Amino acid sequence: MTSIAIGDIVMIICSVPFTKISTIIIGSWPFGSFACSMIQYIQWILVLQKSFNMSAITLDRHLIVARPLKRRLSKRKAQIIVLLTYIVAGIIALPSASTSSVVFVMFKGNSLGICTEIWSSTSRKKLYTYSLMFLHFYLPLMFMTICNTHIAYTLLTKKTPGEADLKRDKKIASSKRKSVKILVSMVTTFAVSWLPMEILTVIGEENPFFLKTTSAYMSWCVFQWLTFANCLTNPLLYFWVNKKYRHRFKHLFKRSIRRLSRSETSISKTRHSIVRMTSLNNQIDV
Repeated sequence: MTSIAIGDIVMIICSVPFTKISTIIIGSWPFGSFACSMIQYIQWILVLQKSFNMSAITLDRHLIVARPLKRRLSKRKAQIIVLLTYIVAGIIALPSASTSSVVFVMFKGNSLGICTEIWSSTSRKKLYTYSLMFLHFYLPLMFMTICNTHIAYTLLTKKTPGEADLKRDKKIASSKRKSVKILVSMVTTFAVSWLPMEILTVIGEENPFFLKTTSAYMSWCVFQWLTFANCLTNPLLYFWVNKKYRHRFKHLFKRSIRRLSRSETSISKTRHSIVRMTSLNNQIDV
């Protein structure tokens, strides 16, 4: 989950400012072809890596439920898997980086720059676009749906071993329901965040003239912001469902407030000391 959180933060830092400036404030891409290529490359690496990581986490949870006696992945192995997902994502995203450039089009008498992929062959562009869609959306979505369905079924139907204990059984049942909620919510938010953009992409690939319309442009802006919103959903879901996560967050927040308060107090004391020293020096001079 740490890797996904870092990826979400980088996505917000690298993508949101450029997208907001180019699509909403200016209405044109002003950063040049190199920035266009790099931003496209970084975006696709983060998108693919997040999908791969979510699939890996789902598989790990599935193995914990299906094979509870099997030893879990060590921290080192988990780090190696994360590194491999970045490498694979970087390789898959290379064609997007190499073909991305700024194209200028006339719109209502103005020349507007658009950061987009320029392919020499339409068939190759379609093949790559649909391959990306399959790898980052449809395949992970199917995989997570199947695994999480089995996890939910196992958690809800598996009986607690030992003698019946009403208080204990209620607590375990509540914990199971929360686990199922977060699993279902993660898959649902992933699907809802990306499905509109995937549909728009398919329409654009099959009917390129549609992308030149105002409705297509407005839809693209809205749907892209919806995909960015997915970067915030997982932390919010954990905050909503996981009690330990909430306590840890509150603890860190309170500690940050205390540090900030101590820092302000220290600055205030320093300023007071400087004022006193200045006053004394003035008195001595007199």
